[in-house]
Amino acid sequence: MAEGAVNSVIQILSSLLVQEIKLLGNAKQGVEDIKNELESIRSFLKDADTRAAQEGETGGNEGVKTWVKQLREQAFRIEDAIDEYTMKAARLPHGRGLVSYLLKACYFIKILKLRHGIATEINDIKRSLAEIQRRGEIYNFKYIDQGSGSGGGNVIPHDSRVDAIFIEDAEVVGIDSTKEKLIDLLVKGTSNIRSVIAVVGEGGLGKTTLAGKIYNNDAVKKHFDCQAWLTVGKEYLKKDLLRKILRELYHSTGLGSQLGKKIMEEKDFIMKLREHLKDKCYMIVFDDVWKIKFWRDVEHALLDNQKNSRVMLTTRNKAVAEFIPFSIVHVHMLEPLSSEKGWELFCRKAFGSVGCCPPNLIELSERVVGKCGGLPLAIAAIGGLLSRKNKIVSKWRNMLDSLGSKLSSDSHLSDCKRVLSEGYYDLPHHLKSCLLYFGVFPEGYEIRFGRLIRLWIAEGFV
Repeated sequence: MAEGAVNSVIQILSSLLVQEIKLLGNAKQGVEDIKNELESIRSFLKDADTRAAQEGETGGNEGVKTWVKQLREQAFRIEDAIDEYTMKAARLPHGRGLVSYLLKACYFIKILKLRHGIATEINDIKRSLAEIQRRGEIYNFKYIDQGSGSGGGNVIPHDSRVDAIFIEDAEVVGIDSTKEKLIDLLVKGTSNIRSVIAVVGEGGLGKTTLAGKIYNNDAVKKHFDCQAWLTVGKEYLKKDLLRKILRELYHSTGLGSQLGKKIMEEKDFIMKLREHLKDKCYMIVFDDVWKIKFWRDVEHALLDNQKNSRVMLTTRNKAVAEFIPFSIVHVHMLEPLSSEKGWELFCRKAFGSVGCCPPNLIELSERVVGKCGGLPLAIAAIGGLLSRKNKIVSKWRNMLDSLGSKLSSDSHLSDCKRVLSEGYYDLPHHLKSCLLYFGVFPEGYEIRFGRLIRLWIAEGFV
């Protein structure tokens, strides 16, 4: 969130300088210095914010979190100082004539005090920012990426998406018809051209689980000569992605040792992939695609060999699918579970194989399923959490009332936290602020959009 705060302050300072408010002596230069300082610090922030979030699941590095927190506080301090100064400056009398001149003369001492105060505050903020930047340069976040040469080695976080691929059929609800439809598209396509199936939906809908069930289906395995599964994520290097595709395809055809450790360029990987795929009916799944122009990075490597080959990808962003040529892509929008299927999944998770909700808990259970909005991940996580509690209304109610605090501490909800965090950190900085602003309203409060937009404008978010 520090990146959003700093971007907002830079915009305010830029506007302030354009308006040429008459600051005392070196105060105007101080504002320019702060703006320049923040712009140089901003280069750290995207990385720092993202890494602090990624490390949150395992406790994270407190140095990074503290650094981001201190910078955010200074950004808010700058904003407050500028707001206070501009508000007081706006009260100064304007106009012509003797009366106006006398009023200005009376205010002269107050004006000097005001300008001296903002100059002092700016200098103090400059010193604080310089110290924060110095600490940032000392950290430089290098220890996050350093390998075993630094002494401790890398800590590789657990990828919960792997679990989603191998969920047992008995634990999956509401995807059978969609699964069969997409399998038909994969193995019974009317055209021999290489085509793409894009599964699109918000986080927590079960895109990875659905793709995993299709990927491991016996009919699908028999139909294709080779298969590969790759989790893409937000950031990747094109050459590394091509290397992973080649490695997975080699392994699936028993040629794993042929890749070797030879240093290869991007063009070499593309040529090897095309050569390997030229006579094969292949299927490749790209899970969790974020980059809109992803298809441009892989299309030339995935040869269209007229052998009914298929590519499947999962993404939250429909624009990813829309970037692929319309003639070769089928977009499937994954919908939330119906209330009936949501109830079925919740009962399985909360009450075991019997799946029968006790009468005294029906009202609370229905409330839980309604709040989950048909998201299988949320339903399964909260159902699993409640399965450990005694079937007593008061205990369940206390648990549900404290869900917010448990989101960051309970292992059953860690996947929900990850999904929420990924969506939040992918937003532009001004939308992060807009989203967080909903936290000032009580739960269940009716928010009128006109008032909300005016509040956002007052805060400077939009």
